[in-house]
Amino acid sequence: MNDDLERWKTAFTMFIAKLVVDADGIVDFGELKLLAAVFPDTHLRKLGFLDESGGFTQAYKDAYLEAMRELPNRLNLSQKLDLVSVLHRTSMADGELLQSELLVMREAAEVLGIPLPVLSTHLQTLRSLSGSRA
Repeated sequence: MNDDLERWKTAFTMFIAKLVVDADGIVDFGELKLLAAVFPDTHLRKLGFLDESGGFTQAYKDAYLEAMRELPNRLNLSQKLDLVSVLHRTSMADGELLQSELLVMREAAEVLGIPLPVLSTHLQTLRSLSGSRA
């Protein structure tokens, strides 16, 4: 069961993090570095998410779809906010939090079942820690 939870968390967070990176239409080197650090190829291969050529597998896509169904009910609020924190770090990799990136995070939080006031407070805390004005 814990293996499934790890697969779901990784697939969900990686999928949404890629959406965050793509949200501004510019993929920054810092964003790529962060994604590689948070989701190392060795870990993704161990989970069966990457094939030999570095492409995403059907197992990754399946795990993401399962995560959309399972994570809202399997994670507690603190665990859900931890995933949002990873997404926030991804959005800040290029030094700014854009409205388009914030919208992606809001949609992810909604899927996870995080109430908007809780999300807003969490993001405000993260902003103050990172020094962002967005």
